[in-house]
Amino acid sequence: MQNLGGPVVTGVFTLLGVAGGALLHFLFSRRAANAANVLEMETSSYCDFVRGVAEIAIARSRGDAQAAKRASALILDAKARMIIYGEERVLRHLAGFWRCGASFGSDSARQHFWSMLQSMRRASRRSARAIPAADIELLVWEPEGRKP
Repeated sequence: MQNLGGPVVTGVFTLLGVAGGALLHFLFSRRAANAANVLEMETSSYCDFVRGVAEIAIARSRGDAQAAKRASALILDAKARMIIYGEERVLRHLAGFWRCGASFGSDSARQHFWSMLQSMRRASRRSARAIPAADIELLVWEPEGRKP
């Protein structure tokens, strides 16, 4: 009678290797998908917050109470998602902006807002390099320097 132990053992190890590889692939793919989803939620919350700030500034300058309410709801929703998904440094600057009245009436509030935008850029993994605050101000405000 032949010894079938060698081919059987080889077959078992082959199956275990394939199954183990498939399991590892599943786990790593799932981890990558979760990380991508969290990054998407984080970025979405940041964009919605900035959009809400812009919309509320425009609505207030036009005296549109309904649009201001919608923008406030967008901001509230975005802040809630930022608390869940956002980076710590973004939240620190957001809190500083809120402590200063959440308006652009003071240098301190503007500085917190600019720093928050810089932190959002870093968090989105786009760039670790900062953009000068003067350049951000130029992009946010109208060329004539009028503030919302």
